[in-house]
Amino acid sequence: MLGIAYILSLIPLISIVGYILLIVGWIKLGNKYKENLWKWVGYSAILAIIATVILFVTMGGAILSGNVELLVGGVLGLLPAFILIFIYGILQAIGLWKAGNKFNSGLLKAGGIISIIPIISLLGALLAGIGFFLVKEQK
Repeated sequence: MLGIAYILSLIPLISIVGYILLIVGWIKLGNKYKENLWKWVGYSAILAIIATVILFVTMGGAILSGNVELLVGGVLGLLPAFILIFIYGILQAIGLWKAGNKFNSGLLKAGGIISIIPIISLLGALLAGIGFFLVKEQK
């Protein structure tokens, strides 16, 4: 179920179906094997999706309205979204690695290692954003 969910999450128009299957799959896997970490991967995915939707709605409304104050509020909303998505990424990497150990699967372990790349990219984007605002304030 998780394999199909990851594939579906890559297809643009039906990716939400993939994410829903991912959430259900991680939670069911955690319940079946009594692994709280796997359940928390699913729960953190829910929070990350909600944060992303709120972020896009806030930023989209600010951009469409041309209201600078709304745009500043949307930018401030980036931090909680980054934190929730970061937590999800870390839990997913650890969860994939732990599943790879439990089921003796090198592919799951590789997935855990590869899923660290977006986490590093996310940190880089956050640091670049903070640096951008610090440089802008000094001018």
